[in-house]
Amino acid sequence: MSLSELRSEASSVEKAGLAGIWLPDHLTGGTFFPNGTWKGSLTTLTLLAGATESIRLGLLVASTVLRPAASLALELATLQGTGRNILCGIGRGAERDAECTGRSLASSSELYMYAHTVTEKGVPVVVAANGPGSLASALQIGGGWVTTGGYGITGPEKEQAVNTLLAEWRLQGGHDAFVLIDPFEASPWSSENAFRTTISTWSAMGIDELVLWDPASYRVPATLTYSDAAALLQDTASNG
Repeated sequence: MSLSELRSEASSVEKAGLAGIWLPDHLTGGTFFPNGTWKGSLTTLTLLAGATESIRLGLLVASTVLRPAASLALELATLQGTGRNILCGIGRGAERDAECTGRSLASSSELYMYAHTVTEKGVPVVVAANGPGSLASALQIGGGWVTTGGYGITGPEKEQAVNTLLAEWRLQGGHDAFVLIDPFEASPWSSENAFRTTISTWSAMGIDELVLWDPASYRVPATLTYSDAAALLQDTASNG
């Protein structure tokens, strides 16, 4: 999307009453969006703060290979100082970004230190983890945990992977578990039934929040709007 389209999209998400707006943090779209124009995440986040009023804003996830932790923390704390609700997801980084920067993906201990630096500035953090090492970092930080279950996996395989990690997360006293539904997965926006199935699958497992890519990112055309999604969520909550 262009920046003007992004601003309009953010306004629509807020007006619908959804929980938050997340931005990815990459140098390139890679295999997901090979022809897309990638944008600077922190600059764009600031622009979206100006296009919205109170909806939570965040990165999902800030990549350790792109910038020093102290720099990221300073920028986000400054934005948070305007009164906005900021939440920063932090992950080890993507291979495609590591190749561009010549830096290695963070180890579990480096991921912990990176996230700890951000939390020291008063910015709440959720740590990305698809394995036990990164999950331990998330537990040490004491914030939330976000996962895809593993790169490229979908369906029952994804559910099993998330459930295994979730069991350890809950056992260790973890809270605020987020699941990301990637663009190569079945689109939750394709029909009311698809959306309800996605919600029921993950809420039954004990996930607190689902993070979806915007409707146009999935391979199947969307039939639901943000307002439709909000109405379905409200209906699901009302019926337990």
